[in-house]
Amino acid sequence: MRATIPPATAVPATAVPATAVSDAELVIGYHVEAALTRGLLLEGTPRRVLFGEAAIAACYQADALGTGPRPLAVLARIVRAGGFAAALDLPEPVMGREAGELVRGWVRAAAATGADLHREVLFSRWLEAVALFIGLRRRVRDTAPPVGPAEAGNPATSGSGRGTDAP
Repeated sequence: MRATIPPATAVPATAVPATAVSDAELVIGYHVEAALTRGLLLEGTPRRVLFGEAAIAACYQADALGTGPRPLAVLARIVRAGGFAAALDLPEPVMGREAGELVRGWVRAAAATGADLHREVLFSRWLEAVALFIGLRRRVRDTAPPVGPAEAGNPATSGSGRGTDAP
């Protein structure tokens, strides 16, 4: 028995855009604050979106402003220890004016859900996830192999007498 896609849900080949869209382009206009509010208040899909798409979007946004994983991990500990109020009392949640405004917006959106230990712990875990994603993103970016001409010392491509070169 073969599964078939109903005609109403099939996407014609002409409907697929001809250009590829990068992950960064997809998250530029993503409203992280709305996802935070919904994800902290509602279980199920909104919570999965919070720890998936919204955390990835937040990672891209924070990384673009130079925020590293450590400041967000520290903020997560502050939220876990003192709640939303402690995070809101910080004069600068992370260094930098724009980055501070971005992260303060996240804290305000989370705090708007009301002081509740469960939501504060969830927000703290979300901040830790964003910090983890930034760290992973930077590690991959920093260790990615160069794209382009053959690297020196690669016997298969450098003309060292081994590989496809004749002796």
